[in-house]
Amino acid sequence: MTENLGFTPQWRTDPAREGTYRDALMFSPDARSHPSDAWVSMFLDEFGIAPEDFVPSFPDGDVLIEGVPASGLESEHRTASEAIVGAENVSDTARDRVKFGHGKSLDEDIALRLGQTPKLPDLVVHPRDKHDVAAIVAYCHEHRIPIIPVGAGSSVVIGTRADFGGVILVLRTHMNKLVSINEEDQTAVVQPGMMGPAYEAALNSRSHQLGAKRPWTGGHFPQSFELATVGGWVTALGSGQASTYYGDAYDLVVAQEYVTPIGTLTTRAYPAVANGPKVNDILKGSEGALGILVEVTLKIFPHRPQN
Repeated sequence: MTENLGFTPQWRTDPAREGTYRDALMFSPDARSHPSDAWVSMFLDEFGIAPEDFVPSFPDGDVLIEGVPASGLESEHRTASEAIVGAENVSDTARDRVKFGHGKSLDEDIALRLGQTPKLPDLVVHPRDKHDVAAIVAYCHEHRIPIIPVGAGSSVVIGTRADFGGVILVLRTHMNKLVSINEEDQTAVVQPGMMGPAYEAALNSRSHQLGAKRPWTGGHFPQSFELATVGGWVTALGSGQASTYYGDAYDLVVAQEYVTPIGTLTTRAYPAVANGPKVNDILKGSEGALGILVEVTLKIFPHRPQN
C-alpha cells in the first residue's frame, strides 16, 4: 500500500518481453516510470474516481509483434545499405521497424497497445558517423527512397511515421558524442544523437577530457530532457524550464552541419552576423525537411551548482 494514497496503484513493474508491442513502446525493456502519489491523488480528486476504480482496463501491448507486412524494399537496397554502414547496423525485422518507426504521440501509443501498426519504414539503418549519413542520403536520393531521420523517437507530432515507407535513419545509436569544447567562445560541438542527460553530464563532469579547465552546462532542460537527443532539441526547437534564463534551443544554436541530397550544408560558428536572411535560423526547427543534422555547435555556460 502507498501510504500517502491509502492504496497501491496496479502499475506494471515487470520488464517488457522482447519482441512485444510493449517492448516497442518503451525506451528500454526495463524503463519504467510511474506517476507520483501527488499526481494520482490530484487525478482521483479532479475526476471523482474511487480508488477501487483505479485499475488497468486498457491493453498494454504485451503480445508479440506478428503479422506485420514485410519490407517493401528490394533486397539490393538492403545489401547496398549494409555495404555502407555494416550489416550489423541494418535491420528489416518487424520488431525494429515497429520500435523505431513510431514516436510518442497518444495516437501511436494507443495503436501499439492495441497491436496495430500504422505505416512502417522498410529498413532501419544506424549510421556510424556523418560520412555514413552522406553515403546513405546519396544512395537513397539516387534510387528515390524516402528517408526519415530520428533521434530518441520522443516526437509527439507523428514526425517519425513512414507514410511512404523507406529508410529510418537512427542517429542516437552511434552518433552520440560530445566532439569538442571551446572555452573562449563558450561553445560545444555535439553529434545529434547524444541524449540530453549524457550531454549535460559530459559538460558538468567530463569536460576536462576535452581540455576544458572548468565544468560547464548546456542550460537546456525541456520536459523531454531524459528522453530526447540534442539533435531533436535543435530540429524540433525544444524549450525548457530554464529557457527564460539561458534561452531555448533556437537561442542556443551557433552553427549547424546538415547532409542534403546535393551535398553538405555548413553554417559558421560566428557570434553574430549582420546580413540576412540567416540560413542558420532557417535550418533550425526544420525537422529533417531541409537536410539531416549531423553536427551542431551550441552555446554553453559556466556550471555553478552552488547557485
